[in-house]
Amino acid sequence: MLLLVLLNIVVIFSYGQSARQSNDNSVIGGSFYYNVTSKGIKHQININYSLFHLPFHDAFTMMLHTANNLELTAKVVNSAGAVVIKWKPEKVNYRYEHEFNISALPTGKYHMDIYAENGSNKIYSIPFNKE
Repeated sequence: MLLLVLLNIVVIFSYGQSARQSNDNSVIGGSFYYNVTSKGIKHQININYSLFHLPFHDAFTMMLHTANNLELTAKVVNSAGAVVIKWKPEKVNYRYEHEFNISALPTGKYHMDIYAENGSNKIYSIPFNKE
């Protein structure tokens, strides 16, 4: 019976960006949305994010928050496009907080790519500088 239910569910994902950004100079923050379509019904999931405390030298903290549990993962990527750090939470939740040690990384431009579900669907990218 469960197999029949799973076969009848089609889920389509998309994403978009909100114009809301943080006004705090020690934080890179804002929100974006993630669209999920299940059984023909579109649901919009808002995801709030923040990276802090600027300027980034040795470490920074990432926070992600949604209203419902959603599997999210992240990768830190350098300006050449190489993944330098990967993060995956221990369990699915609606709120994630993780400190990234970037002390071994050279100064420069980076971005944090946020992925949904199984880590194959990039839904957002947050640029930042390591000083």
